[in-house]
Amino acid sequence: MMSEKEFTVQSYLEFINSKELMGSKCKNCGELYAPPRRLCTKCNKADMEWVALSGKGKLAAFSCIGVGTKFMVDKGYSMIIFLVLWSSAKLKTRALACPKFVS
Repeated sequence: MMSEKEFTVQSYLEFINSKELMGSKCKNCGELYAPPRRLCTKCNKADMEWVALSGKGKLAAFSCIGVGTKFMVDKGYSMIIFLVLWSSAKLKTRALACPKFVS
């Protein structure tokens, strides 16, 4: 059951592997987090619950990387994406491809 899962990276990845985008919501102030957190940084309470996120939002920023760290090069990452989800949660992720820009 969703409410029984602890707020851990493992739980978050289990949701992702089952095609569910989940975040945490503070029961005290309503602040949303994606990826989830155990502690609300707004009101400093640990009274959190899992919430399903639609994954819909807007692109807030992105950055294409011409030269990256060895980890990023080995993984094939070339773009960092920052999304603002309609649920008000903010999500930072990496993309595997970036269009080549011609000057």
